[in-house]
Amino acid sequence: MLKKYPTLPILIVDDEQIALTSLEMVLNSEGIDNLILCEDSREVMDLLSENKIGIVLLDLSMPHISGYELFNQISQQYPGTPIIIVSGENDLASTVSWIKEAAYDFLPKPICEEKFMATLHKALESVGIIDNGNYLN
Repeated sequence: MLKKYPTLPILIVDDEQIALTSLEMVLNSEGIDNLILCEDSREVMDLLSENKIGIVLLDLSMPHISGYELFNQISQQYPGTPIIIVSGENDLASTVSWIKEAAYDFLPKPICEEKFMATLHKALESVGIIDNGNYLN
């Protein structure tokens, strides 16, 4: 059986299927294939309780449960899990606010692939899943 990378999955939460597919393709092209895609925000907390997640990529504008509410729930219940906000809400005030709220980073849509991958690799290093580009077991 092939090992998935990273060892802990990355949870991608976005209500837009095209955004999920785009992020999945970018990550797969970089050798990152341990992904859980979630289009329904109501499923996020169950997915987190059922799986040990390495990183959460979270959109803010979603129906049912907003990314803002999910951010607060995840931060409280899983404080060591980095949350990278990936959102079309790209004004400077939002960015500063989310960084102060302890988001790992804030990336505006459309995603700049180079910045996205650099941010993701730093987050992977911060949780000990990757070290300077070397995969950890």
